[in-house]
Amino acid sequence: MKILLSCRAFASFLLPVAACVFALLLCAFLLWLAGQNPLVAGEALVLGAVGSKVRLAESLAKTIPLIMTGLGVACRLLTVFKRRGGDSNPRDQFPSLTV
Repeated sequence: MKILLSCRAFASFLLPVAACVFALLLCAFLLWLAGQNPLVAGEALVLGAVGSKVRLAESLAKTIPLIMTGLGVACRLLTVFKRRGGDSNPRDQFPSLTV
């Protein structure tokens, strides 16, 4: 049973990492297709976001409110689903959310 749980934990970690890697590769391919160097674009992205203390502070100042808002919405939705007796699955509570 412990092996199964560790596989699930590893898979839940691996899926977002794989999605980020795929997104980076897709953007690199599109930049290459447009005739630009993806490494230069990646360097400009990183230096623009965290290239100095001022840029890092600005990135954090813009990111933290978005993170806090997302956490607040997630907590609110989880409490609504738990109060209704659901298992925290929005598709069970609101069938209109299904795609």
